[in-house]
Amino acid sequence: MKSLHILRTNYRNSPQVTELANRLLRIKNLRFGSIDRESTYLVEPASTTAAKPCL
Repeated sequence: MKSLHILRTNYRNSPQVTELANRLLRIKNLRFGSIDRESTYLVEPASTTAAKPCL
């Protein structure tokens, strides 16, 4: 069996986009739960570039 490594850092998105994604993941997990551990990991941004995400 191969081991699975989870990426804990987001190298593409700004801190604001990563925070929004983490917030949405928390809401999804509260509402629907999670099938596996791997789908519940929140990530940290590596970038320091600011952005203004909008939906």
